[in-house]
Amino acid sequence: LPMVGKEDSVSNWDLLVPEATTNHIENPSFEDGVSEWNLIGGIGTITQSSSYTKFGAYSARLKAGTSGNDSRIYAAITQTLDDGDTVTLSTWAYATFSSSSIGSIRIYDNTNSTFRSTETFDVDGESWTYVSTSWTNDTGGTVEIRAYLYNTLQDDTNYLFWDGVQLEWKDHVTTYCDGTQEGCEWNGEEHNSTSTRSAQSRAGGV
Repeated sequence: LPMVGKEDSVSNWDLLVPEATTNHIENPSFEDGVSEWNLIGGIGTITQSSSYTKFGAYSARLKAGTSGNDSRIYAAITQTLDDGDTVTLSTWAYATFSSSSIGSIRIYDNTNSTFRSTETFDVDGESWTYVSTSWTNDTGGTVEIRAYLYNTLQDDTNYLFWDGVQLEWKDHVTTYCDGTQEGCEWNGEEHNSTSTRSAQSRAGGV
């Protein structure tokens, strides 16, 4: 099995177990702009940016809202989540300064108009922060899911950068997948469709 790491000592390497996945976000690294992402209420701004990136050439730059107003964007997911199944949302976030509780990611049940899971996070101003959250559908029916990304600074000035957004029908995260990543492929138009990694690929997993 492949190992991920940069240290000379074998003890500092991590074992990567291959695992299949589908990323249900259709423009997960914002290479095709931000048109698939919806800005709520005109609060803040959302733009494609090449200033700081984790995957590919671009990320999304979300400006903070005004006092008392979080800025937030969402992506609507075409595939529904069956009762009893679990969904996991993960992404990378970056800011040019350190801050606690700068943002959050949220899983929204659009069928029942309810936020089901939220994870807040801090940034250190030096590196990308990885954040994830999960929810198991216990509603008794099939639901439509939306993935929300929040900038919660409310200073109308600072930006939060997002990259590598992933939504998986799993109870845990796997390594990031889009059609440009090794072992992954687009299920339709490049940077405008879901992506899949097979279980036979040794390039990604858990």
